[in-house]
Amino acid sequence: MKNLILLLFIIATTLLSAQSKKITIELEVSGNCGNCKKRIQKAVDLKSVGHADWNSDTKKMKLTYRADKIELETIKEAILTIGHDVEGKVASDEIYQALPTCCQYRGTAKKCEGDN
Repeated sequence: MKNLILLLFIIATTLLSAQSKKITIELEVSGNCGNCKKRIQKAVDLKSVGHADWNSDTKKMKLTYRADKIELETIKEAILTIGHDVEGKVASDEIYQALPTCCQYRGTAKKCEGDN
């Protein structure tokens, strides 16, 4: 009986530990429009990243990921490589300049044709 209780305790502790490694955070990500949202959310569609939702009004992305499987810096790097600044880190000018004109957020924002 003691072995069964010990086994159940170990299983419960393991399950709770695995759940606690899921982290939900909010990141500041630069962008302008719906096109930016699609691009940013696609960039963080990585293994071990759960929910990700970027808001074009607040410039914030709510993100849930498994901290035991992927590092936050890896997620940020994925965003930088598509031309969007994240949490004080700046995407390279070359990648940024390749963004569609309406998605270039440094300076004056231009309206996208698909936005209302």
